[in-house]
Amino acid sequence: MCDRRLEQIARGAGKREGPSKGNAMELPWWQLEEEAERLMAPRMPFRVEQVSPPPVKKLGYALLDARTSRGDVINVKGNDKYVVSKVRFLYDLVGGRYRLRSKVLEVQTPRRYKINEQLADLVPHERQ
Repeated sequence: MCDRRLEQIARGAGKREGPSKGNAMELPWWQLEEEAERLMAPRMPFRVEQVSPPPVKKLGYALLDARTSRGDVINVKGNDKYVVSKVRFLYDLVGGRYRLRSKVLEVQTPRRYKINEQLADLVPHERQ
């Protein structure tokens, strides 16, 4: 009985087109989470700019997860790793509505990111 269940799971994992209606309840929970994550978090194009040290250096475009945020480590141009320091969304007013024009990731090398974080901790924050 256990071997039979494992075979069903393995066959279900091999299908990329998704489960059929009758097979949906037989999938393990981790495959359902992976499928939901794949559907809910599409990959989006981001313009990548290295902002520190100045001047700003444009690294081009990268297709990344839509949930990419500050502190994430990304690979750009092969093996070069960068840490995201800021995510910006640029909008245009078109026909009375704001439309997303582009998404920009401001990145730094991991070493520079760590130095900037340590320097930011040295500066006292103003209380409002």
